[in-house]
Amino acid sequence: PQYSNIIINPRSPTNYTINKNYQFNITWIDNTAVSNAILDFDGKNYTMFKNGNEYYYIFTNLASGTYTYYFWANDSSGNTNISSTYSYNINKALGQVSLLLNGITNNLTVIGGAQINASAFTLYGNLILYRNSLDVTLEINKLINLIAGSYNYTAVSSGNQNYSQETITRLLNFT
Repeated sequence: PQYSNIIINPRSPTNYTINKNYQFNITWIDNTAVSNAILDFDGKNYTMFKNGNEYYYIFTNLASGTYTYYFWANDSSGNTNISSTYSYNINKALGQVSLLLNGITNNLTVIGGAQINASAFTLYGNLILYRNSLDVTLEINKLINLIAGSYNYTAVSSGNQNYSQETITRLLNFT
């Protein structure tokens, strides 16, 4: 069998998106008949679906990472052909982290004896909250009394396999 027209959709590299489809297509032509068309994807064989001389396989929701793949086919006479080996890259999507100071999404200036409530949230990975480089994660969503001064609040989301680490910083001026 002879191959041509390798088409991968979306092209590599791409960014992770939940429930995204990844389609791998190849055309196999043979003077007898193609018996098997296989996609070896990251060391596992997948029997491809046929549409005329075009063969395809669709994955859904692949995790971010780098994969290797190649195509191979054999015909009714026992002849086999193997494509080159390729790599397919799925980059992490941007993670998310939010940080509010007294319910405000911006820097905050507080005058007088008000208390501070720092709330932070992430959907992807673990969350750490720092105040002036000190881990205050246990203070998330609690009213805290601070002395007058300037404070730097930073929320860090670790991310996970599919989402990147993200950091957000807010400044608090307490007079």
